[in-house]
Amino acid sequence: MICHFSSHSKNSYNGVWHNIMMSIAYEMNRRGYLLTKDGDLNWNGPEFGDSLGRTPDIVIYTNCNHYVTPQKGWYVGLQGPAPGYFSIDKVGCWPHLESTYTPKLSAPIPKYPEKLVYDIKKQKLNHYNNKHLNRSEEITNVPKDHVLLIMSASDQSWTPTWTRFATICNMLLANNHKIVVKFTPEIALDNKGERDTRKIEQLEHLFKQFEGNLTCYYKHESLHDILPHSKAVIVEDNIQNLEPFMYDVPVITLGAPPYRHWVKQIYHAHEIIPALENLSWFNPDRQRDWFSWYVNEYLCSDMESVARRIDQLL
Repeated sequence: MICHFSSHSKNSYNGVWHNIMMSIAYEMNRRGYLLTKDGDLNWNGPEFGDSLGRTPDIVIYTNCNHYVTPQKGWYVGLQGPAPGYFSIDKVGCWPHLESTYTPKLSAPIPKYPEKLVYDIKKQKLNHYNNKHLNRSEEITNVPKDHVLLIMSASDQSWTPTWTRFATICNMLLANNHKIVVKFTPEIALDNKGERDTRKIEQLEHLFKQFEGNLTCYYKHESLHDILPHSKAVIVEDNIQNLEPFMYDVPVITLGAPPYRHWVKQIYHAHEIIPALENLSWFNPDRQRDWFSWYVNEYLCSDMESVARRIDQLL
């Protein structure tokens, strides 16, 4: 049996990626798989063998999905809720995970990870492995009882991101909802966590359009300071921020993230206001069920969880 590591979308494994892929390689080798890799994959990893021209039984990819790879395999991606978590999936990486397309969780549902959530809240962590992006600045005077939009650059089906953003804001304002917008760090910051003037200039037309009518955060402001004051959250499918699940805030998604079956999924813009003004659909236990399963049964973070996940996949 052969387990092959591909350079299809990532041609080097360094830093956090080295540790992740080593843990997978160790478990596959322990199960009797011969380890091979692409010739152009830069990785000072385990001892590799020669496949002698045989087709691999399993191919390991990173940061991509099955519809763009030459052979289906397992797809490894960095995930929330905090640094050190990653997924191994047969479909792809966020948001193209197995649970995106499967409306059922394995039973019984694991216990809610109280200690993990407590530690994340206390340290105000986000999911970024970049230490410059995973830090927070204290903020005060967050508007109470607001609708929170967590925004990032993405491609989505029913309208371009920034046009959709403006449409939603105008709808919320017309219906007298207070709006807070949290842009994810990479929108306005560089890899060192500093203001990126070029990126800021691209957003200025949005800030000017809504100046005085909503509150925007686009630096190191923490969702942990914002969410205690939110009455609902609107997110897209590319948003990996799982902090809303730690505060039992109703989640409305505009796309198809892996938790779409456990929150309110919106298909068209006219559904947003009714969903916000009648929260009878909100079930905090249901949202907690998905988060508990995702963290405890699906994600990997150490050797034990890697072994468990590989057993599930084989």
